Amino acid sequence: RLQSMPIEELESTIKALQADFDKLSNYISAQEDELAGLEGEIADLQSQVETSDQFARIELESNQEFAEEQYKLLEESVFGMRRGMQDRLSLLNQQKAILDRRKGIVVEANPVQGLLPLLSQIEAQKNLQEQELRKMESQIEAVRNYTQQQQEILAKQTQEHLQQEQFIRAAESQQQERIRFVAELFGQISAQEQLLRPVQDIVDTLRPQLEAAVQDLGVMANGSNSSQVLADLQSVIQTLVST
Repeated sequence: RLQSMPIEELESTIKALQADFDKLSNYISAQEDELAGLEGEIADLQSQVETSDQFARIELESNQEFAEEQYKLLEESVFGMRRGMQDRLSLLNQQKAILDRRKGIVVEANPVQGLLPLLSQIEAQKNLQEQELRKMESQIEAVRNYTQQQQEILAKQTQEHLQQEQFIRAAESQQQERIRFVAELFGQISAQEQLLRPVQDIVDTLRPQLEAAVQDLGVMANGSNSSQVLADLQSVIQTLVST
């Protein structure tokens, strides 16, 4: 059919195919940019999930799952469009070759021309691998950031633990000092009790005599035998002094 189609119509068909191919190529490029944006969003959400509290993590994980699902669907769509673009490129090249022959344009055989579909496929695979590589790099960066944050938290906890140990040791030292001080006080009190015990015994022994002397003083005040009372009192005092 292409061989019998008017040249003007064939040129118009090729022009339409070229425009459609360019449009598809631009659209795929935009979709690839969107894929790259989703990769960054997923990596950022992963980093937030690893450092968030329990309540915020639920919402972040939900957002991450939604972004990953979007990425998967978009990636499959882009992969299918790349294959379609390769088919359109092959058809476009075939029609251009037919048009050139019908116009009498001699096109030297180019071995690379036959490899164009394969090269396009290789390019598509390369793009996929680059996207996977960027995704892995984003994940590695997220893990690296998480590891660094955990190391900082661990260092902080270790420092706090050391401070607590120092505080406990200081408190134990103060407690031991208090125990030693109390023990010394008990020792001093015990020694003083030992020293005061003989004095207390003497006081207990002389208490009846002192009470009798007080009674005698009362009698003396009433005009009784004062000399005898004074002699008895002097005897008691002498006993206290000699003891």
